[in-house]
Amino acid sequence: MNLRSLTHVVWTTTLVLCLSLPAAANPPPAVREANLALVRADQEAVRLLRLLDQSRLSRNVAQISCVDTSLSQINSFSRILELRRDRIQAASARRDAATVAHERRIVRRIYRQLRDVAREGRACVYPSAGDDDRTIVEVLIDPRVRHQDLTPPEPPRD
Repeated sequence: MNLRSLTHVVWTTTLVLCLSLPAAANPPPAVREANLALVRADQEAVRLLRLLDQSRLSRNVAQISCVDTSLSQINSFSRILELRRDRIQAASARRDAATVAHERRIVRRIYRQLRDVAREGRACVYPSAGDDDRTIVEVLIDPRVRHQDLTPPEPPRD
């Protein structure tokens, strides 16, 4: 299966999932959260697939291996998230609030790990992506620059 057809399958699945949400008669927040985590996992998988193709074109074996490992982990997280979503739905149907809360905590933890793995996968190809995708600016002031006191002067006392 090539990237284009896999991307089509993922987006079609995502679209069907999103369109079926209102038909579920307003699912509980935990189910919505699990559905959102699944959609984001699919999006990250597509991004990593594109990076994998890019790495294959550049014939960089280290990048290919790193991105492939991250993609495998993302796919595993997706399967786990589907299982946890099904458990949340079953617990919601039984009105078991303790199980729903427990599964929701697990979904959140898995989603955090998924984001970290996706970031690591992007860092394989784009090393700057490993620093939380933030720009870090360091300002060095030449020691020859005069120090100026920038505090406002006190108002005159009457």
